[in-house]
Amino acid sequence: MQKQVILTLILALSLFTLFINCAVIGIDLGSGSLKVSVKDHGKQLQIALNSASQRKTRSAIAFVEGERLFGKEAEFVSIKQPEYSLINLKSLIGATNETIFEMPFPISQEIAFDPNDGSLLSLTFNDENNLFGLCKQKNEEQEQEQEGEKEKEQEKEQEIKEEKEQEKKEEEEEVDKECKFQLKPEELLSMLFNQAKRISNDFLQLTYNRKVKDCVLTVPSYYGERERQSILDAAELADLNVLSLMNDHSAFAMKYTMNQLTSLKEMESRNVILIDIGSGSAIVSIFNVKSISKPTMIKGKNRTSGLVNVKGVAWDKELSGENLDQRILEYLLDKFDKENESKFPIGKYEKSIRECKSSIGKIKTRIPGWKHILSVNNKAFIHIDSLIGGIDWSSEISKQELEEIGKDLWERISIPISGAIGRSGLLKEDIDQIELAGGSVRIPAIQKEISNYFDNKLELRKSINFDEGATLGAGLLAATLSAQFRVTDIEVNDIQMHDIYVKYQKFDKKKQEYAEKETLIFSQNDQILSSKKLKLKDFNDTFKISVFQDIKKKQEKLFQVNFSDLDQILIDYDLNETAKPSPLLTLSLKVDQNGFVTVKNSKLIFVPNIEIIEEIEVEENKEIEIEEGNLEKIEDENNNGEENHLGNSGEKEGNVEEKKEEEEKEEEKEGEEKEEKEVEWGEKEDEENKSNTEEEEEEEEEKYLNRIYDWDDKDDKRIVDLMDNLQIEYFGKQKFSYEEMKKSKKIIKHFENLDKENQKKLNIKNELESKIYDLLDKMNYEMEEEMKRFALEEEHNDLLKILNDAQDWLYDEGMEKTTQYSEFQNQISEINGISEPILNRIKEFHERPEAIESLEYILNENKEEILKLNQTLYFVDGNHVKEFLELWNKTQEWLEEQINSQSEKKDWEDPVFTVSEIKNREDRIKNKINSIKRKPTIKPTKYEFINGKLVTLLDTNPKSLKKYYTTKIIWKEKKILITENEIAKLVEGNQEIEDEEVKERIEKQIIEKTEKIEKIKDKIRNLEQKIIEIENEKVEKDKKSPKDFNINDLSEDELLEFAKEFENSQEEEEEEEEKEEEGEEEEDSPEKKRGKVQEDDSNKEKEEGSERRNKNKFTNKKDEL
Repeated sequence: MQKQVILTLILALSLFTLFINCAVIGIDLGSGSLKVSVKDHGKQLQIALNSASQRKTRSAIAFVEGERLFGKEAEFVSIKQPEYSLINLKSLIGATNETIFEMPFPISQEIAFDPNDGSLLSLTFNDENNLFGLCKQKNEEQEQEQEGEKEKEQEKEQEIKEEKEQEKKEEEEEVDKECKFQLKPEELLSMLFNQAKRISNDFLQLTYNRKVKDCVLTVPSYYGERERQSILDAAELADLNVLSLMNDHSAFAMKYTMNQLTSLKEMESRNVILIDIGSGSAIVSIFNVKSISKPTMIKGKNRTSGLVNVKGVAWDKELSGENLDQRILEYLLDKFDKENESKFPIGKYEKSIRECKSSIGKIKTRIPGWKHILSVNNKAFIHIDSLIGGIDWSSEISKQELEEIGKDLWERISIPISGAIGRSGLLKEDIDQIELAGGSVRIPAIQKEISNYFDNKLELRKSINFDEGATLGAGLLAATLSAQFRVTDIEVNDIQMHDIYVKYQKFDKKKQEYAEKETLIFSQNDQILSSKKLKLKDFNDTFKISVFQDIKKKQEKLFQVNFSDLDQILIDYDLNETAKPSPLLTLSLKVDQNGFVTVKNSKLIFVPNIEIIEEIEVEENKEIEIEEGNLEKIEDENNNGEENHLGNSGEKEGNVEEKKEEEEKEEEKEGEEKEEKEVEWGEKEDEENKSNTEEEEEEEEEKYLNRIYDWDDKDDKRIVDLMDNLQIEYFGKQKFSYEEMKKSKKIIKHFENLDKENQKKLNIKNELESKIYDLLDKMNYEMEEEMKRFALEEEHNDLLKILNDAQDWLYDEGMEKTTQYSEFQNQISEINGISEPILNRIKEFHERPEAIESLEYILNENKEEILKLNQTLYFVDGNHVKEFLELWNKTQEWLEEQINSQSEKKDWEDPVFTVSEIKNREDRIKNKINSIKRKPTIKPTKYEFINGKLVTLLDTNPKSLKKYYTTKIIWKEKKILITENEIAKLVEGNQEIEDEEVKERIEKQIIEKTEKIEKIKDKIRNLEQKIIEIENEKVEKDKKSPKDFNINDLSEDELLEFAKEFENSQEEEEEEEEKEEEGEEEEDSPEKKRGKVQEDDSNKEKEEGSERRNKNKFTNKKDEL
C-alpha cells in the first residue's frame, strides 16, 4: 500500500513538474504576416524570431516539386508559379461562394464549395509526378478494391485478367501525370500554426517534453461563429490547446494598458480610440482604461491593476492594405503599358505584361516596400531587372500619385470612426487619446484624414507597436490564463460583435404549419460571458426555438432547439385544465469567451393543485390580451460571478451601483412593457392564425378568461430540468467530427513526415557535395603529394574518376526530386570505399610517432613508480607488482615487435598497427596503476629488527596510520615497517632473516631512519641552551643549584628510553582526551559515577607522577620538546 502511495505521489509530482515547465505563446495570424510572442519561465514576454532571424513570417504556403514551403520561400514561388502557392490564408477562413470573389487578389487554385450553405470546402493543388505521394494512396485504395473484385471473378479467363491489368497500368500512368490533391482551409491554416510552434520551440530551444502547446489566438473583431470555429478546428489539428480566442482590438487594448498603467493615476479614467488599418481590414474600437487598486494577501498593502471596458467597435473590410496594393498594381501595369506599347516574346508566344503571371508577381512583391518609402519620402524609384521579354523596367512613383490612387479609400476612414463612436454612446469630444495601429496607418494621407475628423485637436499617438501590439497582447493573456506566471493584473471586458436573434416556432396542429415570431436577445454592445433567459408560457410538444446571428445584415442560422416529451412531463405532474396558468418554460443562452452562443440550461416551472378562488368576467374584445402570449419576457441573468477574459471574477468594479439602479428600472418597465409585447404578438397571431375552430372554443370558455390563483411560490413551485429533453440541431459551419479530424490529422502528419524526409535528403545531398569538393581540393592542391605517396597509382586514378562521376551525377540526377535518399548513400559509400584507406594511411603516418612516444613514457615512468610504491606503502604487496610487471613486459614486447614490422611496410600499404591500438594499450597500463593505488588498506603491525632477527613488539594499533609514521618510525631507529609478503618469508619467532634482498632493504631503511634521528639530535642541541636557562630559573626559585646537562652524555639506550616515554605520554594524553569526549556524550549513571571517581584518582596519581618527573632533567627536556 505504501509503495502504491509513493508511486502515485511521484507520478503526480512528475506530471506537475511537466505542467509548470510549459511555455505559452500568443499567435497573431495577420493577412500579410504571422507573428508569435512567447513567455517562458525566467524570461520576459518577447517576439520569437524565425530561422531567418526575422520578427514576422509571411502568411504564405506553397506546394512545389514535392516540397512544402513557408514564408518568403513560398512568396517567391507565387511570382512564377502562383498555382502552386497560396498567400493570405486568413481570407479563406469562413469564406463562401459569395465572399471569396470579393478578395483583392484572385486565387489560382480550383475551389470546391459546399452545395448546402456555399461554404468553402477545399482547394486543389497540382502534383504532376505525385511527389507528395497523396495520389499514390488513392491508387493503392483503388488497387485493393480491384483485387477484391478479382477474387470474386476468379472463374474468368486469363486473357480478360491480362487486359484489366494492362488498363490498370495505363490508368496509373495517367493519374501520375495529372495528379491533384485537395486540402481544406482548416488544414492549410493548421500548417501555419505548426510553423508557429516550430518557430517558438526553436527560439526557446525547448526539449521534447516542454514543447509549446497552450496558446491564445487573435481573430479579427468582425469574425462570426463560422470563422471562429474554423480557427479552433485548425488549432486542434495543429495539436494546440487554445486557452482563448481574443479579438484584435482587445489584444491592442491590453498591451496599451500594460504600457500606460504606470502613467495612470489611481481611479483615473481615459477614453481611447484605436484605429487599426491592416492588410485585410480597418477596425476602429473605443475603450475606457482605468487604474484601480486591489487588496493583496498582505494586510494594508494594495496592488495597481488595469480595467479595460470596450465601448464600441466598427470596421470596414474595403479599407485595407491589400486593396491599396491592388490599386497600385493596376496603376503600375497601366504605366508600363504606356511606356512600352508592344507585346513581348514569352516562350513560343507574344504576350502583354498582364498575361504574364511572373511579371505581375515581380511587381506585386515590391509594392509594400515602395509604400514604406513613400511614407517618409516624396518619390520612390522603381527598377526591376528582366521584367518581361528581357526588358529592365525603370520608373518612379510619387507620393502625390499614391494619394490620388487611394483618395476614395482615405475618405472611407470616417465611416468606421463614426460607427464606433455611435455604438459607444460617447461624443467626439469625449475621446481623450487617439492610438494608431496596423501597417497602413503609416501613409500620411490616412493620418491627415483622421486628424481632420477630430478637428486637429488630438495628437495621433503611436505608443503601441504597429505590427506587434496584438501579438504581445495575446501573449500577455496566455500568460495570465495559464496560471503558471505572475503578471500584471489587467481585466478586459469585451463586447458582443454581432446581434443575436431568437425565433420562436409553434406548430398549429389544425393548420399544420408553424407560427413564427422573432426578437433580439443579444445586441452588439452586450458584454461577452453574459447570459439571458427566455420565458415562455405557451408551448406544446412540437415547438422549436431557433438562434440566428446577424452578419452583413443577413441572418445566419446558428442552431435550433427542439423540445421533446413535454406533454408526458405535464401528465406525470398531473397538470390538467383546472390547474392553470400554464407552466412557465425557461431557456438560458450564454455567450462564451470565444464568442459562441450556447444553451446554458432549460427548466419547466409550474405549480400543481392550484385552487381557483375567484373568476372575473371580461369583455370579448379583450380576449387578445391574454390569449397565447407566446414570449412573456427576456430576462438578463448575467452572473456577477462569471469570469472575464483574464479569469477575474466578481462584480465589475465601478459598475456595481449603476447596474443595480438599471436593474431596478428595468424591472419597473418590464411590468409596463410586458402587456404591450403580448398585445402586439397576440394581434399578429390573431390576424394570421384566427380560425372558426378557435372562435367556437372561445365561446365555450363562458367568457371567464382571467382567473385569480392562490399559492405560495416558495413552497409550491416545482422546477423540472429539461436539458435531457433538448435536441440541438446545428447549422452552417460545424466543428470537425471525429472522423474528419482523424482524416485531416493523417494528411497533416503525412506532410510533416515528408518535410523530415526532404530535410534528411537535403542534409545527405550537402554531405555528398562537400565530400566531393573536399577530396578534389586535397588531390589537386592541399595534399597532392601525400595523396600520391600513400596511394597506388591505380587507386589514385580510380578515386579521381569516381569523384568526377559523382559530381556529374549530383548536378544531373541528384537535382531531381524523384531521387531517393538511398541513391545519395550509395554515392557516398562508393567514394568512402577508396578514399578512406588512403586518408587513414596519411593520418596514421602523422599521428603514430606521437602515440608511440606517449606509450613509451607511460611504460618507463610507471614502472619506477610501482616499484617505489612496493617499497614504501604497506598495502602494495608483491602480487600487485608481479601482475603489473607482466603487463608491462607484454606491452613493451608488443610495441617493439610492431615498430619493427611497420618499418618494413611501404607508404601505400596499410599500417601494421594503428594509433587507436596504441592508445588502448596505454589505457590498460593506466587502469592497472590506478587499480593498484585503489587497493584497500591493511592493518599495520609493529615489528622490531634486533640483531638480525624479526620480533613482534605489540598488536596493531587501531589509531591512524599518520600517528604511527610520526612517532614509531621517527623515534625508533631500529623498528621498521615491512610488508606482509616479506613477513610470510620469515620464520616465526626469533629466526634470523635469510633473504639477502630483504636484509639489504632493511639495512637501507635503518640508515635512513638513523639520519633522521641525527637531525633530531641537532634540533635538541640547539634547544640545549634554552633548557639550561629554564633550569637555572627554577633553581633560583627553589634556591637550588642547577646541574649540568649535556645531550651528548646520553647513551643510545637512554635515548631510546626517552623516546619511549615521550611516545607513551602522547598516547596517554590522546586516550584521556577521547575518554573525556565520550564521557560528555553519555548520561551519568551510578556505575559511570563510580568509574569517574576511579578515573579522577588515577588522574591525580598521574599528575603527582608527572610532577615528580618534572623535577628530573629528562622530563624538563621532554616538556620543552
